[in-house]
Amino acid sequence: MDRVLRWIGPLAFTLTGLLGYLLVGRALAPVRQLTLAAHTRAHTQTWEPLPLPSSQDELRTLAEAFNALFSALLSALEREHRFTQDAAHELRTPLTVLLGRLEQAREENRDPRLEPRLAQALKAGQKLLRLVEDLLHLARAEAGQGFRRERLDLSAVIQETVEDISPLFAARGVRLEMELPQELLILWGDPIALAMAVRNLLDNALKFSPQGARVTLFLQRQGGYAVLAVEDEGPGFPEEALPYVFQRFYQAKEEHRLQGSGLGLSIVAAIVRWHGGSVSAQNTSRGARVAITLPLAKV
Repeated sequence: MDRVLRWIGPLAFTLTGLLGYLLVGRALAPVRQLTLAAHTRAHTQTWEPLPLPSSQDELRTLAEAFNALFSALLSALEREHRFTQDAAHELRTPLTVLLGRLEQAREENRDPRLEPRLAQALKAGQKLLRLVEDLLHLARAEAGQGFRRERLDLSAVIQETVEDISPLFAARGVRLEMELPQELLILWGDPIALAMAVRNLLDNALKFSPQGARVTLFLQRQGGYAVLAVEDEGPGFPEEALPYVFQRFYQAKEEHRLQGSGLGLSIVAAIVRWHGGSVSAQNTSRGARVAITLPLAKV
């Protein structure tokens, strides 16, 4: 009898532990599902509702509460986007008229004492109009408004954009080089939006590149993704600024406010997120490197 108990005891203990493990795993499966769904939405910054557990318990109530919170946040974001877009749209027309009047005043002015003031007013108005245009682009990019998906070759989009912007680099005495792959990198996306993202990356690199420096654009395949990187030979990002460079209106240094609105990289990030990709910024031994990763079309 003792021998039987010595065999049955450990076996019963093992079976009890295994059964408990299976029951606990089954009970926690909905928790893991919700956790994975929440992490996925946080990573992709999408606002799809969390899947609701089939059981009518506290976990389902918690998921419903999170979905209600997501819905409220999404409504607030949509209101913010609409306000930004409406404000930018309404400001663009009077600013355009104002700039036209200032240019006309400069042409008709015969008082040399007024010329510097008119020139300064025109320059400030042009800067304000660029800010309004950037706000409008950002609001549309964050909302995905007007974007369309079509099959395109990313290399062709890059080459066309580089041809358009090359004169700006030549005027500044900065070399612009490209390293593109021989293969086609096909993805689903909006060619106009992607061209804007590429141009903003190059504009940002040019802004901080000294005369005689080089800016290099790299494009390559990494698995099922296309990785586009722009490297410059400028001062690089302050290390403390790296986590914030894609935020709206962020300027790493006070003097950078004279060189732009701080919206260029924010527009890039919004466009890339709409395409299901990601952005990153880092410093290299030569300067700064900003990269975007975009999913390729499945064959």
